Formats: sequence, C-alpha cells, structure tokens
Amino acid sequence: MTDQDRPSHLPQLKKLQAIFRRCVSKENGRRILGLPIGNRNGFVFLTLLLAGLAMLAVAVFTADENRAAEDRTADATKRVSLDEIRTLRKKAARRKRRLVVHSDGYPMTEEHRGVFEPTAPSSVFPQLARTQTDACTYSLIHQFPVARLYRAKVAQEWPQGIIKKMYGDGPDGLDAYIELCRRNNFEAFWAMRMNDTHDASDGPHGVMRWKSNLWKQAHPEFLVAPRGTPLRWGQWSALDYARPEVREMVFRVLEEVCSNYEIDGLLLDFFRHLPTFKTTVLGDEATAEEVEMLTDLFRRIRRMADEVGAERGRPILLAVRAPDSLGYAKALGLDLERWMKDDLIDIWIATGYFRLQDWSETVAIAHEHEVQLWAALDDSRIVKRENRNSLEVYRGRIQNAWNAGVDAVWLFNFFYGRDDPQFQLLKEAGDPDSLARTSKVYVAEGRGFGRAGHFLKNGERFFTRPLAVCPSDPVTLKPNETATVPLQVGDNVSAVAEQGDSVQVKLRIQTDPGIGSGDLVVRFNADVLKNERAADGWVEFDVPPAIVKHGENEIIIARGRGARRDPVVRDLQLSIRYETDTSADTGTSFRLGVSVTSELAAVPLPLDPEIDFARAIKEAGGDGILDPGSIEVRNVATGGVVPHSLGEGFHYGDNGRVRWVATDTTHTDYEIRFQSTRERRPPISQAVTPMIGVGDLLRYNADQPRPLALRWPSRLVDLTGDGRLDLVGALPHIYAPRSHHGGIVCYPQTGVGAFEFGEMVRLRFKERPEDTDKQFTGPYLVADVADVNRDGLADLIYTTTQRTTWFHPDRSIYQFAHIYLNTGRRDAGGLPEFVFETKLPLPTDPQAAGTGGHWWGPVRVVDLNNDGALDLTVGRMFNDESAAYQDTTCDYLRNTNAEGWPMRLAEPVKVDAGCRACFYDVDGDGMLDAVGLTPDPDAETAYRGHLITWRKGLGGEPPRFGPPQHFAGHDLRYSTFVSAVDTKQRRGILFNDKRNHGVSLLEQPQRGELRFVRRVLSSRAADVVVGDQASPFPCDWEADGDWDLVVGGGNGWPQIIINEGTNEHPRFAAPQPILSEGRPIRIFMSQVFPGIEGYGHDMGYPFPSYVDWDGDTLPDLMLPNITNRVFYYRNIGTRQEPKFGPRQQVIVDDYPETAATLAATAKLLGAGTQKWGKRMFDPNSPFGWRARAGFADFNGDGLMDMVHADGRTRNASGYADQYALFVQYRDDQGQRKLRRDRVITLPDGQPLKGPGGITSQAIPADWDQDGLIDLICHMGPSNTNCQPMFARNIGTKTDPRFDHPRPLALWGEPLFNLMKHGPYWAIHDFDSDGRPDLLAGCAYGNYAFYCRTAMDLPARPSFEIGRTRMLKPESRK
Repeated sequence: MTDQDRPSHLPQLKKLQAIFRRCVSKENGRRILGLPIGNRNGFVFLTLLLAGLAMLAVAVFTADENRAAEDRTADATKRVSLDEIRTLRKKAARRKRRLVVHSDGYPMTEEHRGVFEPTAPSSVFPQLARTQTDACTYSLIHQFPVARLYRAKVAQEWPQGIIKKMYGDGPDGLDAYIELCRRNNFEAFWAMRMNDTHDASDGPHGVMRWKSNLWKQAHPEFLVAPRGTPLRWGQWSALDYARPEVREMVFRVLEEVCSNYEIDGLLLDFFRHLPTFKTTVLGDEATAEEVEMLTDLFRRIRRMADEVGAERGRPILLAVRAPDSLGYAKALGLDLERWMKDDLIDIWIATGYFRLQDWSETVAIAHEHEVQLWAALDDSRIVKRENRNSLEVYRGRIQNAWNAGVDAVWLFNFFYGRDDPQFQLLKEAGDPDSLARTSKVYVAEGRGFGRAGHFLKNGERFFTRPLAVCPSDPVTLKPNETATVPLQVGDNVSAVAEQGDSVQVKLRIQTDPGIGSGDLVVRFNADVLKNERAADGWVEFDVPPAIVKHGENEIIIARGRGARRDPVVRDLQLSIRYETDTSADTGTSFRLGVSVTSELAAVPLPLDPEIDFARAIKEAGGDGILDPGSIEVRNVATGGVVPHSLGEGFHYGDNGRVRWVATDTTHTDYEIRFQSTRERRPPISQAVTPMIGVGDLLRYNADQPRPLALRWPSRLVDLTGDGRLDLVGALPHIYAPRSHHGGIVCYPQTGVGAFEFGEMVRLRFKERPEDTDKQFTGPYLVADVADVNRDGLADLIYTTTQRTTWFHPDRSIYQFAHIYLNTGRRDAGGLPEFVFETKLPLPTDPQAAGTGGHWWGPVRVVDLNNDGALDLTVGRMFNDESAAYQDTTCDYLRNTNAEGWPMRLAEPVKVDAGCRACFYDVDGDGMLDAVGLTPDPDAETAYRGHLITWRKGLGGEPPRFGPPQHFAGHDLRYSTFVSAVDTKQRRGILFNDKRNHGVSLLEQPQRGELRFVRRVLSSRAADVVVGDQASPFPCDWEADGDWDLVVGGGNGWPQIIINEGTNEHPRFAAPQPILSEGRPIRIFMSQVFPGIEGYGHDMGYPFPSYVDWDGDTLPDLMLPNITNRVFYYRNIGTRQEPKFGPRQQVIVDDYPETAATLAATAKLLGAGTQKWGKRMFDPNSPFGWRARAGFADFNGDGLMDMVHADGRTRNASGYADQYALFVQYRDDQGQRKLRRDRVITLPDGQPLKGPGGITSQAIPADWDQDGLIDLICHMGPSNTNCQPMFARNIGTKTDPRFDHPRPLALWGEPLFNLMKHGPYWAIHDFDSDGRPDLLAGCAYGNYAFYCRTAMDLPARPSFEIGRTRMLKPESRK
C-alpha cells in the first residue's frame, strides 16, 4: 500500500470505528477492558475474549477491514495463483543478499530520537545508503500487541501524544520504515518478538513495559507464572504458547501487518525470548503435542502469507531466528527440521545469545533443505565484551562465517554511526572478497552471553563446539596442565606471504597483571612462539604467517617452568595487519548546502550540481582530499538520504557532478555530507546506482556481481597500487554519449583472491610532464601493459587504425606503436601518470585493408626469444575474420638492445602463432607457447568463428610453434581476443566473449599442469552491456508488472534481460539467449541468403520488438535485421512464460519469397564471385537493408502495422532514403496480409528521410500524450552526425500524418552527434511518472537514460552552493 492510497480509505475506517464505539459503554470511552483503541487498525481486539455485542462488533470491523484491504490490493496489483506465488517466493528466497541490518523498536528519523525512549540510539537505517546492505529487519516495539503502537495512544505511563509527536498525520513508523527501504532498494522485513520478557525486570524500563501491556495484565492466565515468580529457565512474563489465545494473538498481529503493509517478509524472532511453553520454563522439554501446536501455527502463518502475497502479486518471505541446534530448538518446541522440510520457512537466522555448533554444520543443514542461512553475530555479547565488538573482531567473525558458506550476515541492533569505526563494516563486510585485505582480529569464541542452560534445563548438552577461552570462561593453568584453544582463521595469510606481500600476525593473550616473559609457553600449530612481550595484562607473540592455517588452527597454552603463580588466561586474540589496508582512514566529516534556485516545474527532475570538494574542504579549514565513497545527499525537507550517483570527474579528482532526482517540486534544499581522507583510494564503486536521466548509463544494480564487459582485455596488473590485480584493456567506438572515441580503461579490483572489480575508469596521459592530462582516443585501438623500461612500473603501449585520423590531428598515428611510460606519480584520482615517450614504426602490408597498408592489432610486449630483452609482436585485427582470408601469423620485432631499453627493433619477421596470438608458458617447460585464435570448423559462420587454442613453443630464432592444441574440458568458442596473465597472484589467459563483451580468465592454478579453471570477471557496479550494437526494446517480457529489455546485437543473437526488481528500483539479471524450438535464435547474412559463405560482413544485427503481430493477444518476437528481410517468431507459450516457434518471414503483397528471389539477392551480394557488396538496390524486397522497424496499429483497425525503411529508395551509402508504412489487413478469406501502404510524407509533401550512413529508425510512441501515435526518428547526414527527432502525428488515429521533425534535447541542447553507430533509441516510461522517456542504445551494447522532465526543460536547473562546515563528532550521525 502506498502513501497515496491510504487517505482514500481512512473515511471508511473512521465510519467503522464510530459504529464500533457506539457498541461500547460510555464509561470505557475508547477502551475495552482498559485496552486503548487505535484510530487505524483493529486486529488487536480479536485477542480479547469479549462476549455478546462487543465480540460481534470486533468481528464485523475485522471482516470489513479485510474486505477493504482485499479491494485495495485488487485495484493495485494483479492477483496470481498460490502455485505461482510459491514459485515467486522460492525465487525471492534464493536472492543473493550481503548484509541484513536489524534494529529493535527505534524511530526512523533523527528528529524522533529520544521521543520514544530518552536513551534511544540513533536509528541506523537512514545511514545505510551506499553500503552493502541489501535488506533490513525492524521490530517496531517490543510488546504485544505490536500493531497498536502504530497510531494508538499507547499508555499513560508514556508521554502524552507520543505517536502524534513522532509521526503527525503522516505515515506511521512501519510505513516510514518501508518507504525508507524502498527508497534505498532494501528488502523490508518486519520482525516480531515472539515472547519478549523485558517487562519482567524490576527496573524502571521493565515496569514501564509491564504497565503498558494491558493485554498481559488483563490475562495473567496466559503467562507461564504469576508476576514476580523467580524461575530457573526463563522469566515469569513469558507467554505460554500452549494457550490457543496466545497463538491466535500472534497469528492475528502477523495477519494484520501482512495485509496492511507492503513488507517483503516476516521475521519471527524466538531469541526475544526463548521460552515458549510453561513446560520448558519448569524444567522439562516441550511435549510432542506442544511441538505440533507451534508447527500448526507456522502452517497457518505460511498459508496466510502466501495468500496475501498471491493477492498482491508479490511474495512474503518467512524468516525465523532460532538456535543453531535442531535438537536444542525442538526441546523448546521449535521443530526447525519439520518447518524446513514442509516449506514453512524460507530463511533461518542463527543464532542469538549463544552458538552451539560450527557455522559449517548449520549451513549444511539449512542448505540440505534449500533454506537460506543468515549468520547472526550477537553471540559476542559476553561478559566484559569490550574487546569483542571492535571493527577488527567483527571482520574476523564475519570472514569465518562467509568461509563456512552462510548466505548473508545479519547484524543485530547495529547502532553504530558513520563516524564509529564499526560503521566501516557496512561498506565492506557484505562480501568475503571485500574483506580480504582488511586488518582483522580473530578471537577464541566463547559460548555467549545467555548460556544455553539459561533457557533449557541441561541445555549445555547440545554444544558441539569445544569450550574456548573468553572473558566469561577464563582458564587457570596449573602445573603440567595445558589449555587447547581452537581458532578459526578466515584469512589465507600464508598464501599472501608466499606472494611476497607484507602481512604481520600477532597472538595476544590476556591474563593477570604481573604475568611476564616466560610465564606462558605457547604452541601455534605445533610451532613454539617466540618474541614475547608483556604489558597491561596482555602477553603478545609474533606469529610467522607461514604457520597460520586457512581454517582451524590449534593453540596450546601451558604454564612456563619459571612462573611464580598459576596464570589465568582470560582472552586470546590473533591480530592480522596488512600493509595495504587503508580502511581505517575515515578522515574528517563535512557538510555543505545545495539549493535549487530555479523553479522546479515538474518532477521527477534530475539535479546535478557541479561541486569542487577540494575547495570546500579548504574553505572549512580541513585538510586531506575527498573520499568520494563517503558522499551522502540528504533532503532537508524530509531528513532522508537521497540515492545519488557521481560524474566521471570524480575518477580523476575532487571536482565533478553529484546527481540525484528531485521527487517533489517544493524540495529545493539539500545537504551533502562527505569526508576527507589522507590518501586517495582506488576509484569509487557504487553497488547500486540510481537511474538519474541525464545520459547516465543503465547498470545491473543487482544484489550480486554481474559480468563486466571489455571488448579487448589486455592484462591483469596492479595499477591502483593496492596490491590487487586490476583489469586493463581497450574500448572501441564511443562508450557513452558524447564521450571519447575508444580509449584505454582500467577496472580496479575490489578484492584480493577474487574476480570482482569496480567501476570502469579511463586512463589518461600527458604529451610532456608539464602538460595537462589527455584521453587515449581512437575508434579502434588495442593496448598492452608491461614494464618496457625495466623500472618496476607498468607502462602502456598501443596501436590504432587509420580511421583514428578522422578524429585525431596526427595523420600518421596509425603507422606506429605508441609507448607511454609510468612516471611513478599518481594523478588526483589515484591512477598512474603516463607520459608519452616514443613511437615505433609498424610493419606494412598491402593486404592490410582499411589501415593504409600498415598493420594494426594486438601489440604484445614479450621476451619471445628468452634473451632477457623485451620484444614486440604485432598481430591483425579485422583481416583475419572471414573464411576468405584468415591470417594466423603475426610480425615478430626482435629487440636488438641487450640492455632492453630503449628498444631497438630488428626488421619484422613473420611468425605463425595463431590469429591475434599472445604468449604464455602453457606446459611449464620454461619456453613461451603461443595462445591464439583458430578457425572453428563447427562455427555457424566463419566470420569471427574462432576457437582459442595453444601452440607449443619449439624455440629457434625466429621462434617456431607447433600445431594448434585445444584446452581440454573448455568450450572456448566465441572469443575474438586473448591476452596472457603471468603474475604472482594469477596465471592464465584473459579472453573475451563476442556475444556480450564479457571477460573471463582461463586460470592455471598450478604452473606446468595442463589444468585450467574458467573465472568470470564481474562487478557489482557493472553497466548493462550486451554486445555490439544491441538495440533495446523495453517490454514486460513475463507479465510481472515491471519493464524488461529484449535486445539485439551485431553478431546475430537476440537476448532478454529480465528485471528482477521493480519499475522504481530495477535489478537486472544477466542477459540470456532467446530460444526457438529449444535452440538460441540467431540471424546472420549467410544463414538467410544461399551461396555467400565467407561473406565479408556476415553479421546479424537483429532489431527486436515484442508485439502481438498475429492478433492472438500474445506478443511475438519481431526481428528486422541486417538483411532486407523481416522475420518473426510466434509466441506459442503464455504471457507469463513466452515460448517461440520456428522462424517465419513477414511477406508483403507483390513481394513473394522463393528460393529464386533469395538466390537473386545473394547474387547481388557477390554469390559465386566472392566479390562482396552490401546494401545493393534489390527489387526482390520492399524493405531497406539493416533497418529497424517500428510496430503499432497506425490505422486503428486492431491489427499491428509496421514502419520500415523503404527498399525502393537508396542513398549514397546504400541505406534506404525514406520510410514507408506497411499495414496489415484481412483478405476475403479472413487471412492476415501485409501491404505497402504509402511513403510517409511531411506537410510539404516531401518524404520523411532516413539517416545517412547508418541504420534507419522510426519508433512509434505517443510522445506528446495526445492519444495519437507519433514517430521518434533517427535523422542526420552520417553515422556520426545524427540525432533523435520527434515527428508529431497531426492526423488521426485512422489516418496518421506527420509534422516536420523537431530535435529532442536535454536541458535545451539537441541530442546531436552522441556517437558513431547509433544510438538505437527506445521509448518507455522508465521513471513511472506517466510520460515516455528515452533510452539510447550505444554502439558498445550499453544504454544511456534520458528523463523526459530533463528533456523538456530549456536549461539545466541552477544551484546555489552554500558554505562548507566541518561536522563536530556529535553531529555527524
């Protein structure tokens, strides 16, 4: 239920309440049996055993309330079946989550702090933006009945009007929580304390809670014992779940919350508190009947949650927080195993105050039953626990949990603010890889704060973990006795040390003051520790990293022979410190105000002020540089954190655009909070980046890494200086609108030992040291990274094509390999400063078509002849792609300078090493082998149809190589580029995938062993990239209410990208092929036309649309493409699960298709001669070549029609010169037919022109929202000088006529000359404001978003940047 929905039914609720009040005695006023009546919800009264008229009134109120809720749900969403909701629930339960943050009962906003409880800490939820949090759990109040807090006057003991003061007339606490979660793309779970006993305390806090719980006061018979009764295994105020009234109360409260609030899940928290039956409190185990009572309650809850979920079309998950031992839990009445087997719970959160077994045991049980296991970390609440809650200890405990295979980490009451060291966990602890190089402390884990025997008689018998040393379990060392302490260590420090990286390990043992050197003898995995130091009750030992095991370690402590008394061991901690760890540098906090000074005429509206943070820090009297990852935007009007993104400028310094979206025209004041840091960290990486609408790129924004894209990967090398291997490579084309042509880029790695990377950052260079930075540019260029001058720093070398001269003043740039040396300095963004050094002439070859007779291609810096000097090899890029000409050679340029630098290159010599070969010692014999591309005999088309193979190095001068060999066990088709990786950390072959530009490493774990493992490189910050010129079509693919993307691609495969999120917060799955009759659909030239195998541009370029072509109400897959034919695939599945039949062709009257017409077209293309042409005038088809069609009912007859490039015309580049309308009709037999209706003309009678030198596009959309179908066209003289234009329909629904096109703009500036090859436009209401927006499909296969509000405004909003102030520590939260 949204906030907008709620006012519409409040009058009905008030009317029902008025009726109810008339049924109650005047003496009671708004109370029944002393229980206050809220002004919104009424389920609380179901639990009172009222008689006569009062019970009837409650029943009537409840029934009407339920029906109203059903009506609201039916209006808002589409119902699904219970089977469908169970399928959706299982899918949602399997969702990858990193951190889940819990808060108990505190208000949502800072201004409410202290209103509810004077000592309440700041709510952590508003601070979770831009962290690794994926879900939240929230217990709004501790007492039964929970729901009555939401708007009730709780009790006289609490301040008068507290709820009014906290929430006014706006959303209540649970509404505010859900809205906050939606705004930040968090899952929202509501947590219920299943048996809270804080009210048993005699202190003021407990007395207040007891007095406020009128239901317990009214029904003392529901409690396990009379008030004040001392009990051994629980508290007297616990409810006895053997009473049906108690179980009914719980069910009704849960039902009320599910029915009235848009939660994603319920959390039933049994650790608040564990007694469930009077039986267990009195010292026995729960009976079989009692166990069945709780199981039956869970069946009801599960059924209710599924039914409510089915009504609203979105599942409600069920999580339970319970002990980690099945036996212990069942003894208390919680039959966890049964609940999992019977699909009654989705998530098990283990544990609470204590942990009974190792994480791995609990994980195995949960996963056996396909239930997620979340690790709760509140068992550190032990006596004298101050040494257990540090940032470093949390890291160690979390790393161990991840290593055991838990599915998420659940942080209980994590009340740390942004300036507390522990807050750093929220930015790094959601993934073991992001923790890998952070300093940690591993502690000997105790048995927790609340012992297992505190809640269950003889509960300690369920412990399977050995008793360890901790402050609550000290061990006294007697003569000839030892203490054995098992210690789990999640860091692989021995491997780090073997790689030559610096790591310090120390063992600290807490004992009594006065214990000194020699009083303890410590063995660490059988090695006696030395270098002992004692101070302040701690004894410290140095631990050699090589002896620390990744996993369980054994530490044996004994009393030293010279000890004068028996040492008492109170704690044991293993400290690990990495030289590269900079996570503790939190810097100084600042804030500055930003006001929008221009009118906000409409929303949603992108705001993107440019801010100089370096100047801001200086103005406030601070020092250091900006930490971009600390930036937080707050809405002054609401106090809430606003999701934002950052412009590219922050990759290089402290100045750039901060971008967010205004959602209210009156919200013009914002505050930006940020921190300084002493040292620039690797470039920022946002796990979730909101869609802004100023040409920003669409991201996966998934809750897990997605494949990153890089067409020509070069190396894995540490460029950021953090010890991690970053991915470096080259881009073709223009990656983003109005960006640079091509470039050399770096993806910084975010975790050691992993294959996860951050945002893409462009590398820059200087012509001379004193010059300003420039971008590497060129529509096609390839690079290598190597230490060419042997100074220990990674340098750059690249080659490019003759086409670069179209955009570059150096007309000879393509004739050389260009070398840029790493100066050892870093730019303001933390990346190396490269300065031009020299250029080396490239080999020449008359057959190197399109490159002016000069080769360009993979340039490799490699000591190919093993003489100690780095040589060069240069391969080919495009001339090796077709069957007619596949060159497997490269040029070898030997370095004749024995010193290595500067390079003096001999004349080039041909070496047969494979297409685009790189060089790597595959078999471990000490000689470099060649790894390259070999024609794939089974490829559907020879064009770019390659396999990755290797050739054994045979030595010699020039070097020789053996025949191609396959990498056994790996399908290595579809690659067009390979590179070698040979570092201390990783060894193997980098390669791309032409289908989506994805990058993988074929890693060789052991040198010399012919065993390889494929590692997919990924990023949580990955842009959605699908492959060469993948034109988009937004649609609701599986009819679940959100927009997905069906996309094309140059290589011929259409793909579907499913939105696993919502319209407001899309989260995209990785692209998947679309199947026809069980096989991936693919289109390419030689598949359509006979006799053109080996065609010089055997591509596909499907331009998909998903529309109902055949009129059966199911959308079909329409595929105009590179050819001048149009194909479609009929949907023979369902709306929810589309399935496609065989390929069919769209036939136009007077243009029949036969084998003869196909052969005639093939002959025009060069069949029989292999003198290939393209885009020839073809009388056999009414359609233009490589054109994108638009589909809509243009004449209002209920049949789908089509606008397509008119094949009867042709411009100088071979593309159709104008557009034609093709309409469907039914003939006399009722059969659907298609005819060419007319050329689309403008008011002056001239045809609507197509663009020059690029794909034509005419996309139907009601752009001006007048009910008529307009056209968005791509127009311009060439493929680098085009723009989208709006051709308004000035006709009617049955006779469309179009006005002269007008350019579309952003902030008043036409979207002109954005890129080469495209963009491919898509029209859809992406931001859910009711108006169509624009999506630009870039040539690289990624997508830029343009918000309609920003497109309609004549200028960018203006801003006033306020004065920067340094935050005092107490005001930073």
